[in-house]
Parts: sequence; C-alpha cells; structure tokens
Amino acid sequence: AYYIYLEDGNDSTVYNSGRGIAEDTDGSLIITGYVRKGYGSSGLAADLWIAKTDSGGIPVWSTVVDNSVGENYIEEEGRDVVVMEDGYLVGGHQNPSSAYYNDGQSLLAWFDKTTGAYMEARSQVTPDQVTIDHIERVDGNTGLLIVGGSPDNVLQGAGSPAIRLYYTDNSATINFPDNDPNDGNWLISWTAESTASFGHWAAEAHDGNYLAAGSNGNQSFVAKTDGLPEMTESEWEVTFPDWGANVNRYYNRILCGTPTDDNGYLLGAEIRESIG
Repeated sequence: AYYIYLEDGNDSTVYNSGRGIAEDTDGSLIITGYVRKGYGSSGLAADLWIAKTDSGGIPVWSTVVDNSVGENYIEEEGRDVVVMEDGYLVGGHQNPSSAYYNDGQSLLAWFDKTTGAYMEARSQVTPDQVTIDHIERVDGNTGLLIVGGSPDNVLQGAGSPAIRLYYTDNSATINFPDNDPNDGNWLISWTAESTASFGHWAAEAHDGNYLAAGSNGNQSFVAKTDGLPEMTESEWEVTFPDWGANVNRYYNRILCGTPTDDNGYLLGAEIRESIG
C-alpha cells in the first residue's frame, strides 16, 4: 500500500478534489477531479484536473483544463475516468455560467496517455443539463455505458430532473438526443419523481443487458434496461424508499455496485441525514 499526494502547481488554488480513478494495463493510476480556484461575486471557478502516476505512485504528469475567459468562469469537473486503447476518457460536467450548476452540460474529455495533453478536437459537450458520473466499458470493450443525472442545482428547483443512461461505441460520441441504431448511440431516461435525480453507476447485467442505479428524489433507485437495439424502457425497476426510520433523508442513493456469482447484484449506497 502507498499514499499518493498530488498538486496542480497553482498557488492560487483553493483546493483539489479527486473524484474518479482507474488503473492502466501497466499498473499506472489515472485520477480525475477538479481544481477549485475560488468563490465570490463572480461565481465559482473550477478547472477539470487529471493526473497520472506510475505503478509505484510516483507522479508522471498532471493536466489542468482551464476554458475560462477573463472573469467569465467556466465550472468544469471530472467525475470518472476510463482507460481506452487510444487515450483516457473523462466524464463530468461543464457549466458555462458564473452561477453554480445553473446550466450545466455533459462533458466527455479525452487525454493523451503519454503526455496528458487535452485532446479538445475529440472531446464533446452536450446541451442536456446532465452531470456524467460514471463510465463503464461493456460488450467485450466494444461499447460504453455513460450514466448521469440532473445537475446539483435541481435541489433548488432548477434544471430538468432525470436519470440518463447512454450507450455509445468507443468513440464516446453522444448524438443527443438521437436514438438512431445506425450511429451506435442510444439513450434511455428515467424521469424523476421529485426535483433531484442522479445516475451514479452502470454495468452490464448477467444476461447482457444493462443496469443503471442512483437516486430518484430521496429514494435509492436501480433499473435494468430491455437491451439493444431498442433500449427504450426498463425490464424492471426497484426503488428503496428508505433504509431506516427516517423517510426524509437528504441523501439516499446507490453509488456503486458489482454483479455477483449467484446472478444477483451487490449495491453500495450512501445515506445522509442532512447537509451542513
């Protein structure tokens, strides 16, 4: 075991946060998150951050993507990273305004494995107000499940609450909101029953179809799709209204999971009574 401490090299940084981690075939680690630059009247300022270490935890490179122009801050955050054959793919969100998550957009960013260079031409921002939280390679590493949900500001009543599960080929191109089977892109949404809905985890099911999990309001939620090529509705859905006596928890959400050998699924959830 070892402890890794990484810095972005910017003295003005308020703090760094790592949100996603992946291991490459050579044992190197790739970590993504954000660099928080400040708070104040101009809004929040954060840059997407990705770093790589070798198999022993020694830093190899660190990249910060800053798309802000002057005082026009752009909020960018990496939530998850996946190792592809031709680069590292980061999922997260980009907020083009100075107000926190007011008009957030899905962000899929590519980075060069050797240098850490941001491959802007391959990267994509979609206008769907969804924060991508998890990317999963499926179908023998020929496809990608990309799951996300409403931006955090829907807790204050803004945004369009829904859990969204995308399926794409390895180009990770979302032709939003097109579901044309000829372009390797599908989308299924679960409309929220309240003002907060998040997708945090997705995986290939035992029968080759797909799972998505997260939260719908204050209820943990997991669903199984009807599979390709349609992937238009759920084969089944399960909600867990509460894990205890208090039905008004601030958070009740599934964050991760894994299929089990007995054709079931082991799910990990977060329960939080309040924030603050």
